[in-house]
Amino acid sequence: MENIVLLPLVGVLIFLSQKTTKEAFAKFFIPVLLLFPTYYQTKLVQGIPELSFWSAAFIPILAFWLLKDGASGYKFSLLDLVILLHLLLVFYGQFSNSTYKEAQKVFFNDLLARFFPYLIAKSFFTDHKSRILIVRSLIVVSAVVAVSMIIEFRFFYNALDKPIRNLWPTWVPWEQPMKRYGFKRAFGSFAHPICGGYFFAMVAPIAVWFWKGNYFSKTSAVWGKRIAILTTLGCAVAISRAPFAGLVLAYVLMWFGWAKNKIFVLTIIVSVAGSAAIIFLPEIIAYVSVDRATAETADQRNAAYRKELMDNYMEIVEMKPWFGWGRFTVPVVKKQKSIDNEYLFIALTSGKIPLYAYILTMIWVSFRLLIFVFKQPYSSPEGRLAWCLLGGWFAAIFTQSTVYAGTQTVQMFYIIAGMSEGLVTGKLSSQTQKQNINKSEPKKLIGNGYRFSRVL
Repeated sequence: MENIVLLPLVGVLIFLSQKTTKEAFAKFFIPVLLLFPTYYQTKLVQGIPELSFWSAAFIPILAFWLLKDGASGYKFSLLDLVILLHLLLVFYGQFSNSTYKEAQKVFFNDLLARFFPYLIAKSFFTDHKSRILIVRSLIVVSAVVAVSMIIEFRFFYNALDKPIRNLWPTWVPWEQPMKRYGFKRAFGSFAHPICGGYFFAMVAPIAVWFWKGNYFSKTSAVWGKRIAILTTLGCAVAISRAPFAGLVLAYVLMWFGWAKNKIFVLTIIVSVAGSAAIIFLPEIIAYVSVDRATAETADQRNAAYRKELMDNYMEIVEMKPWFGWGRFTVPVVKKQKSIDNEYLFIALTSGKIPLYAYILTMIWVSFRLLIFVFKQPYSSPEGRLAWCLLGGWFAAIFTQSTVYAGTQTVQMFYIIAGMSEGLVTGKLSSQTQKQNINKSEPKKLIGNGYRFSRVL
């Protein structure tokens, strides 16, 4: 039964025989990526890494794009080299701690899950029509996942995992349910509640852009608002504080970016943030200033765990600072096997140099989007989308300080990087072009130039 992961491979080949590669990416790959868990894998041939549902769907699309389409839409940018450099440094770090075969497998998986989704998303996101196609598919499928997670949250049944688990012939991880406040922490197809919340923190802002831009047809316009609400609820029912805080941060950033009077909005944001800090900061400090032995609640123990994690593992990082310990040979300190911090995880497994390249990727995307948004009229579709991508990107940066970034959040993180770069380097819609022309050209004077109109 493990070979059921090959069904998307057959399906995508049939789809590609009738539709374009761009449509296959939007309408076939994205649904498979989001609806099927990544931890169901099978090994077809010795020496080739395991296939999962998503990779079985993605490899033919990648092959068609490279060989048949000639990498259509691709434009080189320096971010390509930054991401590739990060992956090469991770490969070298793994190779220096294990065998070439293991390092090769890590590099292949990283290329497939990170670099190539980024390249394709960037190439397909360069024109307005393609953006609508990709975003529509992304948010509609995300809403379906959110509905499943809401049901899971209330009734403790994961419809995206349980049916496959019942068919799978061998043991698979991520079965133990996690509870909080009497409800199940939903995770859908994302293996862990934090990963589920993290995914929706990146996607929900994009759903808001689609809704507010009225990109659904008139007959289905009401679904724009519903999908935006569902994606927000998808983040909420994971009951994970960091992703939800990241989503709030994204929405605040969008509010500022979309506002015509940004000074007024910024004043409100600073005032509220300052007041909240004065009121709640002492309580927050007291809350986290405990260890696991003295913690009174499970939430306090989680906060203490993450604090102790940094204290305990920084010494391990300094033992092999440059290229780390490798993915599978990091020493376990005080039984803290779960490294709930992506930055610490990279420093431990691959070292500081790959971590700096990863952070450079984050900084690069952030600055490119910031420069772009301030060049666009505040109401332009591309400018507003850039603020949403920036909000989701900042939510990802924040969330990764509390979670190991795994499962579909890896692909989604790099797809958003590709979408951002494609938006910056691509074509503007006709509406934005008109706004830019009106903004840049001086008004023509009528008559002899005395700044008043000729009256008939």
